[in-house]
Amino acid sequence: VLGIEMVEKRLSPEILFEADEIFLSSTGGRAQPVRKVDDHVLPEAPGPVCQRLMEAFEDIAMDRDSRFSHWLFYVE
Repeated sequence: VLGIEMVEKRLSPEILFEADEIFLSSTGGRAQPVRKVDDHVLPEAPGPVCQRLMEAFEDIAMDRDSRFSHWLFYVE
């Protein structure tokens, strides 16, 4: 829906050092930017992809995106 390609695989630390952007995601933790790997500091955190995911998650969770309203379960 967001047009973001996703690949799940094991990564070596060397690959992480070369990354433009790193983030972790989970249902409960949402998208969390990674700011530092060992002593390597990423220049922009959150980066543009993580920022898009954080905003999309918030819009979905707050029912501001009707395409995903059926995902929500309201508790009274």
